[in-house]
Amino acid sequence: MNLHTLLEKDLASQVEFKSDQHREEFMIEFSDMFFERLMERAYVLLSDEDDKTLKDLLDADSSQLEVFTFLAEKTPEFAGLVGEVFLDQREEALTVLTNIA
Repeated sequence: MNLHTLLEKDLASQVEFKSDQHREEFMIEFSDMFFERLMERAYVLLSDEDDKTLKDLLDADSSQLEVFTFLAEKTPEFAGLVGEVFLDQREEALTVLTNIA
Protein backbone atom coordinates (compact mmCIF):
# COMPACT_ATOMS: atom_id res chain seq x y z
CA MET A 1 0.00 0.00 0.00
CA ASN A 2 1.47 3.37 -0.94
CA LEU A 3 1.39 6.51 1.21
CA HIS A 4 -1.41 8.14 -0.76
CA THR A 5 -3.67 5.10 -0.31
CA LEU A 6 -2.86 4.82 3.40
CA LEU A 7 -3.64 8.48 4.01
CA GLU A 8 -6.82 8.35 1.97
CA LYS A 9 -8.15 5.30 3.81
CA ASP A 10 -7.28 6.79 7.19
CA LEU A 11 -8.79 10.22 6.54
CA ALA A 12 -11.77 8.95 4.57
CA SER A 13 -12.72 6.74 7.50
CA GLN A 14 -13.02 9.83 9.70
CA VAL A 15 -14.28 12.57 7.38
CA GLU A 16 -16.94 12.60 4.71
CA PHE A 17 -15.73 14.41 1.60
CA LYS A 18 -18.10 16.50 -0.52
CA SER A 19 -17.26 14.48 -3.62
CA ASP A 20 -14.76 12.00 -4.98
CA GLN A 21 -13.06 14.84 -6.84
CA HIS A 22 -12.77 16.87 -3.63
CA ARG A 23 -11.26 13.86 -1.83
CA GLU A 24 -8.76 13.24 -4.63
CA GLU A 25 -7.70 16.90 -4.83
CA PHE A 26 -7.24 17.05 -1.07
CA MET A 27 -5.23 13.84 -1.01
CA ILE A 28 -2.90 15.01 -3.77
CA GLU A 29 -2.27 18.27 -1.93
CA PHE A 30 -1.88 16.44 1.38
CA SER A 31 0.60 13.95 -0.12
CA ASP A 32 2.65 16.75 -1.68
CA MET A 33 2.77 18.64 1.64
CA PHE A 34 3.76 15.44 3.45
CA PHE A 35 6.61 14.85 1.00
CA GLU A 36 7.87 18.43 1.39
CA ARG A 37 7.74 18.35 5.20
CA LEU A 38 9.48 15.00 5.32
CA MET A 39 12.17 16.27 2.97
CA GLU A 40 12.75 19.30 5.21
CA ARG A 41 13.14 17.11 8.28
CA ALA A 42 15.41 14.53 6.61
CA TYR A 43 17.55 17.05 4.72
CA VAL A 44 19.31 18.33 7.83
CA LEU A 45 20.46 14.80 8.68
CA LEU A 46 22.35 14.25 5.42
CA SER A 47 26.07 14.60 4.85
CA ASP A 48 27.27 17.03 2.18
CA GLU A 49 27.87 14.11 -0.21
CA ASP A 50 24.39 12.69 0.41
CA ASP A 51 22.93 16.15 -0.02
CA LYS A 52 24.44 16.32 -3.51
CA THR A 53 23.08 12.87 -4.35
CA LEU A 54 19.62 13.89 -3.15
CA LYS A 55 19.78 17.04 -5.27
CA ASP A 56 20.70 14.90 -8.29
CA LEU A 57 17.75 12.59 -7.60
CA LEU A 58 15.37 15.53 -7.37
CA ASP A 59 16.81 17.20 -10.47
CA ALA A 60 16.28 13.93 -12.36
CA ASP A 61 12.60 13.94 -11.35
CA SER A 62 13.03 10.68 -9.47
CA SER A 63 9.88 9.19 -7.99
CA GLN A 64 8.97 9.77 -4.35
CA LEU A 65 9.66 6.08 -3.76
CA GLU A 66 13.21 6.44 -5.09
CA VAL A 67 13.80 9.51 -2.92
CA PHE A 68 12.30 7.81 0.16
CA THR A 69 14.45 4.72 -0.45
CA PHE A 70 17.58 6.86 -0.65
CA LEU A 71 16.66 8.77 2.51
CA ALA A 72 15.89 5.55 4.38
CA GLU A 73 19.33 4.21 3.47
CA LYS A 74 21.13 7.40 4.49
CA THR A 75 19.23 8.40 7.63
CA PRO A 76 18.68 5.75 10.31
CA GLU A 77 16.00 7.99 11.85
CA PHE A 78 13.95 8.03 8.65
CA ALA A 79 11.21 5.62 9.78
CA GLY A 80 10.67 7.68 12.92
CA LEU A 81 10.55 10.88 10.87
CA VAL A 82 7.91 9.40 8.60
CA GLY A 83 5.79 8.54 11.62
CA GLU A 84 6.23 11.94 13.24
CA VAL A 85 5.43 13.89 10.09
CA PHE A 86 2.47 11.61 9.33
CA LEU A 87 0.94 12.06 12.79
CA ASP A 88 1.51 15.82 12.82
CA GLN A 89 0.08 16.32 9.38
CA ARG A 90 -2.78 13.88 9.96
CA GLU A 91 -3.99 15.91 12.93
CA GLU A 92 -3.69 19.12 10.92
CA ALA A 93 -5.60 17.57 8.01
CA LEU A 94 -8.39 16.31 10.27
CA THR A 95 -8.75 19.79 11.78
CA VAL A 96 -8.96 21.41 8.35
CA LEU A 97 -11.39 18.81 7.01
CA THR A 98 -13.60 19.02 10.07
CA ASN A 99 -13.83 22.80 9.73
CA ILE A 100 -14.72 22.74 6.02
CA ALA A 101 -17.02 19.72 6.04
